[in-house]
Amino acid sequence: MLIFAYLNRQQVDADILFAYAMLSLTFPGGLLVAAVFAVLGLFGIDAPGGFIGSLIAWPLFVCVGYAQWFILVPRLVRWVRSPTRR
Repeated sequence: MLIFAYLNRQQVDADILFAYAMLSLTFPGGLLVAAVFAVLGLFGIDAPGGFIGSLIAWPLFVCVGYAQWFILVPRLVRWVRSPTRR
């Protein structure tokens, strides 16, 4: 997806499409990343747009998505299914 944003630099909205795709893949945890960017914006720290902004946001979305779908959700499923919980 990041390469798509780089190759289509002439497409102005490629980074916006990338952000929405990452938000949908990492929902609901990705909203935390978006909230961090929003709070930083309130303090005058703005992330750059375009390809550089995608390079900044991509690792954050990947880390949150990985933690959510491959660590937290399986742990929650094991906890719900465990017979000792009852």
